[in-house]
Amino acid sequence: TTPEESGERQPLTLEGMPFTIVLDGRLDNREELCRALTIEPARAGALSDAALCLHAYARWGEACVEHLLGDFAFVIHDPQQQALFCARDALGERTLFYARQGNGWIIASEPWAVVGGLADGAGIDEITVAHYFAVRSAPDGRTFFKEVRELQPANAMDLPAAGEPRIGR
Repeated sequence: TTPEESGERQPLTLEGMPFTIVLDGRLDNREELCRALTIEPARAGALSDAALCLHAYARWGEACVEHLLGDFAFVIHDPQQQALFCARDALGERTLFYARQGNGWIIASEPWAVVGGLADGAGIDEITVAHYFAVRSAPDGRTFFKEVRELQPANAMDLPAAGEPRIGR
C-alpha cells in the first residue's frame, strides 16, 4: 500500500533476525519509528512497513505495538519463543481471525479463509446468529463459526505451540 512495499514478498524474514512476519496494512509514523529505532534516513526509505515492524519487534518485543501507528494486522513467528505474536491496530481497520487446528493455528484476514483451512469445517455459532437477527453486536471475538475467533481491535495475542492463546491490550 506504500511505495516502500513495491516488489516486497511476504512472509518476510530479514537477514540477522530469526523472526518472520506477514503484515496487512501500513504504518503512518515511519519517520518517528525510524528515529526511535535509530535507522538512518537513507536506509529507512528502502525498508518496507513489514520490515519496520520486524525491527520494532526485535527492539521492543510485544511492546512494539505501542510504537506503531496506522492500520494494520500482523503475525510474527518467533522461533525463540516457539510462538506466534499477532496484533491489530487500535481502530480495527484490518481484521485478523484465528482457530486452533490440531497442534497449530490457522490465521487469516477473513473468517471463511480460516474455516477453509479447518480439516472438519466449522459449526455455526448460534449465539452470534441470534445476536445478528436481534440487530446486536456479537460478543467480543465471536464469529458465525464456533471454531473461529476474531482478534479485537487494539489487541495483541500470543499463540503458543502448546496451550491457550494469551490476549491483551
